[in-house]
Amino acid sequence: MAVAVVVTMPVPVAVVVVIMTMPVAVVVVIVVIVVVIVAVVIVAVVAAAASRVAVAPAVPPAVLVAVAVAVAVS
Repeated sequence: MAVAVVVTMPVPVAVVVVIMTMPVAVVVVIVVIVVVIVAVVIVAVVAAAASRVAVAPAVPPAVLVAVAVAVAVS
């Protein structure tokens, strides 16, 4: 029954309903995973751009990671 309801609903509504019915801990874990993925993508893009400009050697990867994580968390 629940599956039939989800299938007939628009995707955004289905996503909201699924999130609402999940425990808070699960939602927090998913949000953290998404934030980490976004941070990794940002670091990859920044590193790629920096290497093209030849600034990468001057900026340690750890600094880029720290900045990306700080931005993502805030």
